[in-house]
Amino acid sequence: MVLALDGIHGMVLHRQRLVAEATAAAVQALSQGLTLEVATSSQVALGALDRLHVLLADESTVPSGVLWGSADAPDSALYIGLGAVEGPDAVTQTVTALRAGASAWLPPEAMPELVLHVISVVVEGDMWVPFDVLGSVMQRLVASPRLAVDDLDLSPRERTVLDLVAAGQTNREIAAQLHLSPNTVRTHRQRLFHKIDAHSAVQAAAWLRGSRSDTTTQLKPRLRSDLP
Repeated sequence: MVLALDGIHGMVLHRQRLVAEATAAAVQALSQGLTLEVATSSQVALGALDRLHVLLADESTVPSGVLWGSADAPDSALYIGLGAVEGPDAVTQTVTALRAGASAWLPPEAMPELVLHVISVVVEGDMWVPFDVLGSVMQRLVASPRLAVDDLDLSPRERTVLDLVAAGQTNREIAAQLHLSPNTVRTHRQRLFHKIDAHSAVQAAAWLRGSRSDTTTQLKPRLRSDLP
């Protein structure tokens, strides 16, 4: 399998350089146009985010405090969580990664073909988790929120933006509909996500669905588990 990902620039971040280099080399060998840097420090990765489309890293190395990209924030780097052999169970690792803003989580035994497939999935704007943890992960993500919408100090504008984000609209689409600049929408989005402790549009949609028993919210982007 050779997959074209022309112009996609990523990074593999791992504490062991040999692991990072081996992963990058194996994945790049399967793709045309994909470039993968390697790093062993979160500070190095943080300084490179402005030129990256995707970052592959585990929980212990991924930079903190970053608003990771998704279908609704296409101008930011996408984060793919790498599973750790030593650590919590796969479901907990997956949920932790998604709550931190990851677009996907890969098990530690993932083959290069799967890594490449998942990169292509998230670049397309979707999310990916292994099929064997999908049900448990979704149960945790849609668990009842601590607060309902009416309990939050949201302005009418913020409530509208929350509805549109949860419905899957991009920052640019929301800006056009509300006659705002994309930067203003991005600011509203960051404040909203902080208030509801969400890091992605999927989490916001899950939160909103749990807080409104009479509302059916369509989750976008798609959450996939397909194989290459």
